[in-house]
Amino acid sequence: MCSSEITFKADLLNAECVGEDRATCNWETEVHNDDLGSASGGEEQETYGGGLGRYRTGSIRRTQENSGGKERELMAQMADLKERNKRLEIANSTLLAALRTRRTILKPLDFSRPNADPPVDERIHQLLSTNSPLSDSDAHTILEYYQEHDLCMPVVHDWLDNIWKLLNLFYLSSHDLPKARRSLALFMFNAIYVHIEQLSELRNKFVSQVIVPFLEKTLSQQTDDWFRQTALDVLVKAAVIETFEGDEERRQARAKKKENEVEEEDAAALPSQEMKAAAAGGNFHAMRNIIVTQATAVRCKREDLVLPKVEEKSESTTPPSIKEPPSISSRESFSSSSGFKGLMSALSPPSRTKELPSMSTPSIAPSIASSMAEDSQSADHSPTPTPPPSHCTCPAQIAVRSLIAIFNQLAFHFPSSSHSLSKSARTLASSRCIAVYRDLLGLLYATRHMSGDITPASRVASVHASCPKARVIILQFLLRLRADSTHRIYIRRNIDEVVRPFADILSRTREAVETQKTNILADAEEARARLRARQMREAGSAPRESMRERASTASSRTRSRSRPGHIDSSAADTYNPLWQIPDALSFDMPAENISSEVLLTYDPDHPSLRVKDEPPVEGVWLPVSEYVACLCEILMHEKNWEIVSYVICFLPLQLGSRLFFRGVRATREVRKLLKVLCDTIPQDNRIERRCKHHAFVKRPNVNAVVYQALTILISYKDDLDSKECDTLIATFEMCLESNTIVAKPCIQALTLCVFELEQSIAKRLLPIISKMRDINLTSGIAVHLLEFILALGDHQSLFRNFTDAHYKDVFTLVIDYIAEHNARSDELPDMTSDKRESYTLSQHVIGLAYHAIYVWYLALKLSLRPDLVRHIITKLLQSRSIRVATDEMVEVCLDWLARYTYGNPDPKPTSSLLNEMVARESGESDPPKKQSWYLGNAILTITLHPGSGWASITSTRPTGATELIARLENLPLSEINEDGLDLFVLPNMLMKNRGLIMKDEEQALFTPLSTSSDSAGSSTPSQRCKEIAVDPAYFAIQLLSYPADSLDSIHGRPIPNEERFHRSLRNIELTPVIDTAKLGILYVASGQTDELDILSNTDGSPFYREFLAGLGSLIKLKGQMDVFTGGLNREDDSDGEYAYAWWNDLIQTVFHTATMMPNHAHDPKFDKKKRLIGNDFVKIIYNDSGRDYKFDTLKTAFNFINIVISPHTTPETYAPTPYVEMTDPENILGVRTRDDYFKVIVQRAPGIPDFSPVGKLKILSKETLPGFVRHVALMANDMAARFAHIRNASDPTEAEYITSWRSRLRAINRLKAGLPPVETKIDSEEEKKREEMLQDFTKLLSDQPIANPDQ
Repeated sequence: MCSSEITFKADLLNAECVGEDRATCNWETEVHNDDLGSASGGEEQETYGGGLGRYRTGSIRRTQENSGGKERELMAQMADLKERNKRLEIANSTLLAALRTRRTILKPLDFSRPNADPPVDERIHQLLSTNSPLSDSDAHTILEYYQEHDLCMPVVHDWLDNIWKLLNLFYLSSHDLPKARRSLALFMFNAIYVHIEQLSELRNKFVSQVIVPFLEKTLSQQTDDWFRQTALDVLVKAAVIETFEGDEERRQARAKKKENEVEEEDAAALPSQEMKAAAAGGNFHAMRNIIVTQATAVRCKREDLVLPKVEEKSESTTPPSIKEPPSISSRESFSSSSGFKGLMSALSPPSRTKELPSMSTPSIAPSIASSMAEDSQSADHSPTPTPPPSHCTCPAQIAVRSLIAIFNQLAFHFPSSSHSLSKSARTLASSRCIAVYRDLLGLLYATRHMSGDITPASRVASVHASCPKARVIILQFLLRLRADSTHRIYIRRNIDEVVRPFADILSRTREAVETQKTNILADAEEARARLRARQMREAGSAPRESMRERASTASSRTRSRSRPGHIDSSAADTYNPLWQIPDALSFDMPAENISSEVLLTYDPDHPSLRVKDEPPVEGVWLPVSEYVACLCEILMHEKNWEIVSYVICFLPLQLGSRLFFRGVRATREVRKLLKVLCDTIPQDNRIERRCKHHAFVKRPNVNAVVYQALTILISYKDDLDSKECDTLIATFEMCLESNTIVAKPCIQALTLCVFELEQSIAKRLLPIISKMRDINLTSGIAVHLLEFILALGDHQSLFRNFTDAHYKDVFTLVIDYIAEHNARSDELPDMTSDKRESYTLSQHVIGLAYHAIYVWYLALKLSLRPDLVRHIITKLLQSRSIRVATDEMVEVCLDWLARYTYGNPDPKPTSSLLNEMVARESGESDPPKKQSWYLGNAILTITLHPGSGWASITSTRPTGATELIARLENLPLSEINEDGLDLFVLPNMLMKNRGLIMKDEEQALFTPLSTSSDSAGSSTPSQRCKEIAVDPAYFAIQLLSYPADSLDSIHGRPIPNEERFHRSLRNIELTPVIDTAKLGILYVASGQTDELDILSNTDGSPFYREFLAGLGSLIKLKGQMDVFTGGLNREDDSDGEYAYAWWNDLIQTVFHTATMMPNHAHDPKFDKKKRLIGNDFVKIIYNDSGRDYKFDTLKTAFNFINIVISPHTTPETYAPTPYVEMTDPENILGVRTRDDYFKVIVQRAPGIPDFSPVGKLKILSKETLPGFVRHVALMANDMAARFAHIRNASDPTEAEYITSWRSRLRAINRLKAGLPPVETKIDSEEEKKREEMLQDFTKLLSDQPIANPDQ
């Protein structure tokens, strides 16, 4: 044994020398640089285990002692070392052979047995401590021995040391042992950890002393994906179970505290020192940092998959060389001879590390066989270049999925005992969820400033994840988070279909991706063709282009001017977006219908909010404000289109969950988000210029989706100031003149602003209308523009300051659409299936345009109408359709204008008391006389009551009827005691003598009534008594032009007193003079999906009842005569006692409300309800079910359009039922918040074009919801009626929808055509006959002579 320094001069590559225990050897060596390759022999190595002491082979230096005796002593030592080395090699060979053959000489380990010979385990430890060559199979044999004898299990006191010995040999040495490494990793992660997982003390020791330090040293350098996945799975499990155990300890400790102490702790804005210590303790944050490091420090296997212009190079399947780290030293001292290993390491030739092949990742341990098969395949190197690796196995993705798994398990998976003890508002789970949430935000987009104290528990990544797909995965998770009515977070599932319209705009559906690739190839071919043509022209060999070819080329250039000038066709093959719809999630979702038990976004009743200058609450609420700030940074600075496109596509849906963005800080960031989105539209540094893949990004598509998010932000009006609301309106106005795909969402948003932001839109109304006049006249945009005009017309306060010029602009805008779509309809040759939808939309647009004229004309003051009607008539005559001889829509519009220019009477007369009294005056002996005349487009009917001289004069026109009751004053007055007393004389006399009557009732019975002039008025009974005979023509001659100036002038034509004409007149009278609509209303209660369950409801939620009250007025059905009831029973209340209805001068609407109809025992299937509601074209669905309402839930042949309303404030609406409902009230965490906003969507049957201002979805406040829904429902009913009429038509004439006004006009024209002809042509010589015809009024007023009254 040598206890002093020994200096050798030897060739280390050829020498064999073994040092004694605790000897330090300094070598003066002749190093062969070209053979060593690296000075590994001179590096300091620390070994752990094997029973060897610590040796250091330092730098070789020249000794100063040259004595001959010393030299001989050294040589003797060398000889001794060589001899020992030979003996050790023989022993090692024997040991390995014994292990391989499983000889009986190997016995279980016995630490208490003293023996001169080293036991087998010590010999194995000595073998592990040397750097002797070791095959993969030998290493595997050693591992099997450790497994067989449980040397790495807690049953052995130094089990952790044994694990480290294996790790040092298999992972931290220069040995190439791929199979043994795999077996050891699976043994350690799947066997050892599972065995001790439920044993807290052993598990924590194993994690802190083995797992964490081992992974910190080796994980970042591992190239095997299966290893990384398995290791991170263990970290996830350990982090979760450690947190749950810590929370259980805190609950037990809180249960022992006084009640006031617990309340004080929960009311504090900041966590207590005890809570901070608990949150920072344990291994959680060390494990978290390992995971975060994997997401940022390890390079992505493929940095960018979608760069079309970058030449892709095939990457080798063999990863770069991994530099082996130095061995990990033990935390305890061991007595075995580590110096022996150090000396052997110095004497043995250094071996180069063989690179391990990349393996496909198995997510769980049972996939070992398949993974090993993949290893063998990857080892077979083929000369064919391999395709670039995908992102699915990138370390960053595995790390991100692990963080999400920790968050989900802590937030949504609760231990069975967590509800039995005292509940805390601030828990380890919530604190650590927030820490992981901040990690995800940092990996998504690292920001410099984060709120709160930066501690190990709140440390976030300083750089974003290295893999872009990993960042997409983070967005997949973050953008699905929502908050229920108690502000508990949950994850929204199954949103692909909701977000598909936005993804289509961005070409992010599978169909759109294929279309994009096709467009790329087409653009590339077009570019090549233009290049060839230009080259031929420059060479002078190209033929001269014809005019048609030149025009075609110019048109092609116009279509492609937004595309890049040079496009490589290979871009179509390399265009491989990282995400598309349907969106394949890369992480496990929590179970459905689960809200978080530990995590809130806000608590409006938190005690700290009522304390002035209290710091923000930490450790309880999810930092949504930081998340919104992160989104703002992405929208402003991010250059990766995959990230930006995902944000703008999914952001509108998440913004719809307003409760998720509650709180002062979150609201402040949402206002910043509004500014960022508004600035995104006009700025020069636009998204499509900033992002890499600008060749595939068009500005209109980006802006169209950004506007969807801005539209949702209208519902945040309560959190915005007036200036921000004005900015929002100005942003919508900005793109009205842009591409249709952008203008459409802008107009829809402005329509919503008419209801929600009246003051702000009133400020910008004139510029908005001015810009709308310049919008391209297409059906797709016209329908939404007219919807805006109609909504505006119903809010007269917005344009009360308009002048005549402003009104003319509105009418011109509307009538221009009539002219444009009339021309388009005129050119339609047939009604093929591909043109039917376009024709339906065009006809709907024309109907809306005429309706807009009526709405705005009724809004005018009477004094303005005569001047503006001239302008309207001129424009209407210019817009008439040329497909028909007479444009009936123009005719009825002019007739309507004539009716309302000088007044606003009802379009239909009512039966008044005076009318009934006049009708009763005529008895059977003296029946009334009735005669009708055709006059222009009107039918004049006079009904005379000869006895009293009263007459009713009715003018029936296409758009209404007007009735006058007049009395012929040319009759002599009668005495009071005569039978012919005027019906108004007696009531007048009674009123004049009421004092006498009331003064003495008995005397009044015998006192004759005064008939003086004072009593009977100014008229006295005539002394000229005679019998009066009057014909209705007597009134007609007073009203018509007589004598006519010429035979061509307008004059009436009598209608013969025949049954066929009477029948025609009755049909005209029965045709409604205003439009009618019947709309169904269904209430869907919580959990209901079946038709019978929905129809059985007889009541709804309070919000539902408030909504019904805002739709219209409550009318009594029994005996109802004035209001259209749409088939509801008016006799016996069998369809309910009351119904809601709404009306104006243009339409009457009744709502068939299922909850207001009684359920009958004899009708268990509710056929009576379904008969009424099922036949309605449009149904309003108030959905409180908590699920998406399926379009065909109510089976009916007329299921055309559904308007679905979903309250955002109730827990039953899309948010899962909170778990707290199953706990005691005192343990409930979270306060329910009323947030009176509702989501509205429109469901359409196939073939019905897009028409409503709802678009994809809209969020409305409780106050504006009924009016907005009624506005949409009436337009939907008009669209559905046209669709039902057109869908089976074979030609445009048959497909044309006929309104009730046009039906009346056609009936009047048919009656006119059936009248006897009138002779009007007279020769110029027959002057006498002409004069006779002009003066003979009998031919104009009657078809037979008036009867002689004496007969």
